[in-house]
Amino acid sequence: MAFEPPVVVFDACILYPFHLRNIVVQIAVDRLVDARWTDEIHDEWIRSVVANMPAIPIERLQITRRLMNDALPGAMVTGYQSIFRLSLCRIPMIVMSSRPESRAAPPSS
Repeated sequence: MAFEPPVVVFDACILYPFHLRNIVVQIAVDRLVDARWTDEIHDEWIRSVVANMPAIPIERLQITRRLMNDALPGAMVTGYQSIFRLSLCRIPMIVMSSRPESRAAPPSS
C-alpha cells in the first residue's frame, strides 16, 4: 500500500511567522502532507505581516503567495463557503478536506 499523506489545512498562524511557513511548505512539497489553504488564509497572514513588519512591501508578500500557489497548485481550496452556514460561526474554519473518505462522521463515543 502506497503512502498517502494526510490532508492538512495551513491556517494563517502557521504561514506566519515565515520560518514556520518555509518548513511546512517544504514538508508539503516533499509530499509528507497534502497542504490546503484558502485566499482568506493568505489574506490573513499577509495582513499580519503588514501590521507587524510594515517595512516589507506588500508586493513582496504577494509574490510569496503566488510562489506558494505555484509550488502547490492543489493546495488552494475554493467553493467551501456554500458548505457552511457561516452565520452560525463567529470564526469559520475549514473542517473537511477534499477527499470524500475523510468526510466520514467521527466515531461516536
